Amino acid sequence: MLTIQRLEYDKWVAVSVDELAVGDVITQHGKVVIVDGKLVRQDGKVIIPARPRISEDPIRIILGTGHGREGIVAAMDYVGGDLLEYEDGTAMIVNFEFGAEIYSPRLPVAELEAFCCLNMDRYEAFFEAHEESLDRAEVVPMERWW
Repeated sequence: MLTIQRLEYDKWVAVSVDELAVGDVITQHGKVVIVDGKLVRQDGKVIIPARPRISEDPIRIILGTGHGREGIVAAMDYVGGDLLEYEDGTAMIVNFEFGAEIYSPRLPVAELEAFCCLNMDRYEAFFEAHEESLDRAEVVPMERWW
């Protein structure tokens, strides 16, 4: 059975390629993409039509303090990640632009802020352990601990 990693809420799960549906977010060849068509079987190979996962939302930059996301921003800085926000009000810290890494659970934004503040020592320790790689803008995997 041929499997692929599919994003299920806030983690990657190995699934059979036959389970994929249009709109599924998968990691393919180290990149995060969205399935945008039915699988094609050709010459003994499986072709998964997919497009890059590019957000159509505007880029928001959070500056200063007092916005209630200071913990999230600090954690993002420590891991070199971005905040992926969903329409349901949940968010998680990820690096899907240059990899397929997840750095936090998917939570409502206020709960994610509390989670980041409560676990800031873990994010800081991660940064200290991988500072040189992160300074070179390398994507560093984080073992899921939450």
